[in-house]
Amino acid sequence: MTKIAPEIVMVNAASKALEYLDKRPRAENEEIMKHVIISLGSDLKQNLRILGVAAANEILKMKRISPNAPHKELLQKLTNNIQKIIENAGE
Repeated sequence: MTKIAPEIVMVNAASKALEYLDKRPRAENEEIMKHVIISLGSDLKQNLRILGVAAANEILKMKRISPNAPHKELLQKLTNNIQKIIENAGE
């Protein structure tokens, strides 16, 4: 089995959340999270799924605070704080 870096899973999940929000701007966080969880796939380890959800949640918070910020800027902020998110998620 190939080892997947948590950071990759997290950025991917955050990107999926932003994409979904672009397609459905009025979507609630719960709906967005369901989409993210499905897109992560069931074959991903539980701890990586948790980190992906944590990253998606964090990027949605950022987007709500700065609704006009470009995705690239939000993702850069996320990657700058990724170790803190991992620590907070219990990794």
